[in-house]
Amino acid sequence: MKCQWYTLRVRGGQEEKIKDRIQDTIQQAKLHGYLTQIKVPYEKVLVKKEGKKEFRKRYMAFLFIYAILTPKLKETINQVDGVLGFLGKTGWGPSQGPVPSKQREIDRMLNKVEE
Repeated sequence: MKCQWYTLRVRGGQEEKIKDRIQDTIQQAKLHGYLTQIKVPYEKVLVKKEGKKEFRKRYMAFLFIYAILTPKLKETINQVDGVLGFLGKTGWGPSQGPVPSKQREIDRMLNKVEE
């Protein structure tokens, strides 16, 4: 099996915390070899009053994961607090069979991502 991109729906405003929880859970379950990347989509914007750059969420309540999605990995990720489910053929949720996202779609969505 090879790694593919999957879209994960999570609680809005908690994307970074949930990303960290997923990474910790995967490490504890010794499944880290199956999950290679987790991306929170951001874009840079200029804050005029301070003249600093800061990150703003581009796609609220989403994470993109690059993984070899075994049944055990799927189950483990779905059990993480804040995870609402994978994008499936008919919508979102833990009962959905995850559908890999097309590489060109992920490239387009992550085009402005800088972490």
